[in-house]
Amino acid sequence: MANITDNQTIEGLVDTKSIRTQAAVQATAAVTTTLTAASEYVWLFTGTTAGQIIALTSATTISIGHRYEIHNNSSQPITVNDNAGGLLSTILQNQRGVFVLQVAGTAAGTWSTIKDDSGSASNTGIRAHEMFEEFFIPSLSDQDFFHFLDFAANGGTAVIESGAPTDNSYLGSCNVTTGTTSNATGVGGFESSTGDNRIKAGGGEFTLEFRCRVPVLSGTPVYNIKLGLMDSNTIGTPTNGIFFTYTNGTNSGNWQAICRNASTSTTINSTTAVVANAWTKLEIQINTAGTLVTYLINGISVGTSTTNIPTTNAMRIMFRIEKQGSSTTTSRTLMTDSVYYRMERP
Repeated sequence: MANITDNQTIEGLVDTKSIRTQAAVQATAAVTTTLTAASEYVWLFTGTTAGQIIALTSATTISIGHRYEIHNNSSQPITVNDNAGGLLSTILQNQRGVFVLQVAGTAAGTWSTIKDDSGSASNTGIRAHEMFEEFFIPSLSDQDFFHFLDFAANGGTAVIESGAPTDNSYLGSCNVTTGTTSNATGVGGFESSTGDNRIKAGGGEFTLEFRCRVPVLSGTPVYNIKLGLMDSNTIGTPTNGIFFTYTNGTNSGNWQAICRNASTSTTINSTTAVVANAWTKLEIQINTAGTLVTYLINGISVGTSTTNIPTTNAMRIMFRIEKQGSSTTTSRTLMTDSVYYRMERP
């Protein structure tokens, strides 16, 4: 059999019955695996360890068209970043990702990404339930795919924005406020599932995403916002939940991500600050077994939780704002532009 030891360029068609490429097979680990120009084309991941990250090759060392194919045969999601740490894709169990360099010149480069999840459905019989709400609706009614309910207390408000949006960065929004009543307990929010707790972690692969913004940061006055899964809409910390939260007096005003089960919490203190009047995408990913929660802000992972995940206590989708601290008549607002939900079940 002839061997080719140098680069070969073929300008015509290549006719072959089969082809073999170099492949690497390894178990997932809670590490970052950085690929190089000499790394194998195909990567096959097995195992059960969470936290595997793959950093693609610096695009200054390879040419346009260089590619990698990553198969996730493990039980945990795999994060794929460019060489500068930017998120390209999250490869879930039984999925495959193909990454082709489109633009070189910087370490990050620009990659064309294709994620094939057909293997997930054909190999495990998974069925997906998916909903997206843009709040491009005049009022809460049967047009609301989630069947959201608004709730408010002690002067707080929760309304669908009426008329044209204030700018062209969104189509419609739910606006919840703390209200102008002189107290320290005003709250406003929206919740799904007709107010009933119906979602437990561990029933399937779960993704929940919010796009939100806060016009004025917490401070004077102080307020708290929460977006995610919670079991109660009353003011304060829920007994069970998987959610993002923010207030100026905690974690230096940066986003926090919390798993809470039976009043016991696991908290991730991110280094991502809340930016006034800027749209932010918050994403929660729960694996099929309910043993791993991954939190992402604007597509970048800020950490994972493996403890205090509610698998026996039910929750519902919720976003809200509430006063915190001294009594005030100044109202503050949380705007939520969209909510995305996906559940994959065997």
